[in-house]
Amino acid sequence: MNLLFIRHAIAEDRYNWLQQSPNDDLRPLVKKGRKRFIKIASKLHSLQTPIDILIQSPLTRSQQTVDILKEIYKTPEVVTCSHLAPDGNLNKLTKFILNLNANHVAIVGHEPDLGCFLGQSLNVDCDLTFKKGEVALIQDFASATPKLKWKVPPKLFVQL
Repeated sequence: MNLLFIRHAIAEDRYNWLQQSPNDDLRPLVKKGRKRFIKIASKLHSLQTPIDILIQSPLTRSQQTVDILKEIYKTPEVVTCSHLAPDGNLNKLTKFILNLNANHVAIVGHEPDLGCFLGQSLNVDCDLTFKKGEVALIQDFASATPKLKWKVPPKLFVQL
């Protein structure tokens, strides 16, 4: 199984949002974030990076990022997983992913959990931080020796 790690696109500033709403889970993407992520998703698609299933967290910014991927890719199935939310259970997330019947899975999540999950998936004792909109690909996720194929910051990724 190939597993694509994606941090949600640029969202409203947390501090400003919390002045308006007490619920950070509802914080949406900003226009700049949508525009940049459309470029990232288009580049992923043009590089023929397949996605069979998209897994999103229950938070608005993750779901809006997945909506962009659905628009570009047209066909992937979408599943919401609470373990992908901030402070989710990474061991349960791993089991959830491994129980899927798919070869190409993409997860759209949040920092710092996404970086922790990437490190844990590679059996590395460190967190690998993601910028907003950043993508990484692990090959052979279900094996004893998964491989990091690439991890590219968003500004560089759109220039490939």
